[in-house]
Amino acid sequence: MSKLMILGGSNCQLHALRRARERGIETVLIDYTDHPPGKEYADVHIPVSTFDHDACIKAAREAHIDGVLAVGTDQPVYTAALVAEALRLPSALTGNQALRVTNKREMKDVYQTQDIPSPSYMYLNAKGVFLDASGKEAALSLNPPYVIKPADAQGQRGVFRVSSKEALLRRLPETLSFSKEEICIVEEYIESDEMTVSGWVEGGVLHPLTIVDRLHYPDDVHIGVCTGHRYPSRYIAQKEEIIALSRRITEAFALREGPFYFQILRTPQGTLFAGEIACRIGGAFEDITIPQLTGFDILDAAIDLSLGIGRSPFPKTACHDDTAREKCFVALIFCRPGRIRSITPAEEILSLAGVADCGYNYQAGDMIPVMQNATARFGHAVVFGDDDTLPVRVRRLFETLRVENGDGENLLFLPHAQGCAIM
Repeated sequence: MSKLMILGGSNCQLHALRRARERGIETVLIDYTDHPPGKEYADVHIPVSTFDHDACIKAAREAHIDGVLAVGTDQPVYTAALVAEALRLPSALTGNQALRVTNKREMKDVYQTQDIPSPSYMYLNAKGVFLDASGKEAALSLNPPYVIKPADAQGQRGVFRVSSKEALLRRLPETLSFSKEEICIVEEYIESDEMTVSGWVEGGVLHPLTIVDRLHYPDDVHIGVCTGHRYPSRYIAQKEEIIALSRRITEAFALREGPFYFQILRTPQGTLFAGEIACRIGGAFEDITIPQLTGFDILDAAIDLSLGIGRSPFPKTACHDDTAREKCFVALIFCRPGRIRSITPAEEILSLAGVADCGYNYQAGDMIPVMQNATARFGHAVVFGDDDTLPVRVRRLFETLRVENGDGENLLFLPHAQGCAIM
């Protein structure tokens, strides 16, 4: 029996843990919390941080694993590559490659050297000194507004939109509090919509699978927090240009095998800029959406790759098809702050037409915090339909779900009620 280490036991990793169990694969779960949701499906749970490279390597050696897998979140991708490298296990990425796709400084350097279009940027160190792209001290030369972000965080932690140099310096300590580094990134803010390209790389060739719109929580300061994925993208007319940029990224990072997840910024004029790349299955439950929309089981493929299991070549018929009748919306659900008294049972949500998956990150009695980054997400639901039925089904989802406080008020944040279109 193969033994697979899975990094993280949140809702984003549940499907991987369940699939491994279905396939008779023994799982070793790495998650620093005492009772992560995935513990129920793991054979062994080791409570160490997925960010602690040395502890994960030690645990992997002691458990005698055959492979290691990171899905749904960014930073564990680097840990997985280091574990695989240390134990000489199969891996989609080398340690150096994994660093370049998880550390935004390294990522920006690749974009610059490979002439990939991305927002203009500088660095800001812990002493409040601005540095140019080469690391030399320089005056702030970017045009406001600005985006300040950590180099090595995830879930939009420490990411802020600000309008002045003084505001950058005020946000600096908070941004660095989410980082292991003493330097952060400052970008020019680009007014844009965002898309995500998901695919699979085989033999250095990218096979695009889906192009979705990445919808954001309407906040002018805590920017980039995703509230949903809409398939297909409303900008599908630029499909060839989007895919061409994605393939340039694949080549720039010398990717050879494995999942591909790439964010693209699109200005109102249609200009495309590179956002962030991730070599993993996405955190918007692409392990559910991609198989149903394309016929390619990206989760099985990722598990096989991590264990060194050979498989048949990528099916040429499984590709992004903007003429497909089936559509999809992944709702990444948020709530107003407050203590939860009751929640609509997940079974009731799953009984709704078109709902293929749902999950909650909170339970009755928990306190929902003020939204500052993606860690405040209440839960998710994956809804399928066609042009006629999908809007109705998404609306029914938000009408049915209730997250009530002690006064019987529904804490649910309703995107459509806040002028944030979902369909």
